[in-house]
Amino acid sequence: MKKILTILGCVILFAATSCTKQYVSPATTNQTVYADVPTTAWALSTDNGGVKSYAAPISVSLISNNFAQYGGIIVAISYDGGNTYEQLPETYAGIAYSYTYNAGNVTLYAQSSDGTTAVQPTLPIKVKIILVDSNGYVGFASKQKGFPGISQGTLFLWIKMELLFFHLLNNRLRNPGKGESAIMKQILHGYHFS
Repeated sequence: MKKILTILGCVILFAATSCTKQYVSPATTNQTVYADVPTTAWALSTDNGGVKSYAAPISVSLISNNFAQYGGIIVAISYDGGNTYEQLPETYAGIAYSYTYNAGNVTLYAQSSDGTTAVQPTLPIKVKIILVDSNGYVGFASKQKGFPGISQGTLFLWIKMELLFFHLLNNRLRNPGKGESAIMKQILHGYHFS
């Protein structure tokens, strides 16, 4: 059995070191949209639970129904014209900001930090909306196929080695009188046992 494992280990080591490694870098499929929200864009809103806040809708045509369901969105706001951004949800100057999104739209919400009172922002806000594609499955990129980071040649070789190992093991158990090296030689040359 030690000979079998030694031979099998050598074959795997040889096969693994002789392969060319391929590094696949997925294409960046995220997209960023910028919007300016003036102080006049905020309107009083009441949700289904009766909680009041000020809301500012932002139209984002890149958000499809499919993206709204399977993608992700990150929103950040800036009060200094885009020099620095703070990711939402965020509390700034006693105003708690949050957001929701659906197909074609991102809506910002503003209320007091304890959530009891609607508070209208008094400064214009620059908004950065980052659309995060979920592994290329939402529409910004084509679907990836196969196993990430493993070339088809390496996968094929690995499967073939596993089959050889199980074939060797199976035939060794059925043919206990033959030596491991003889069985390995016959398997590598394509001979089959009866």
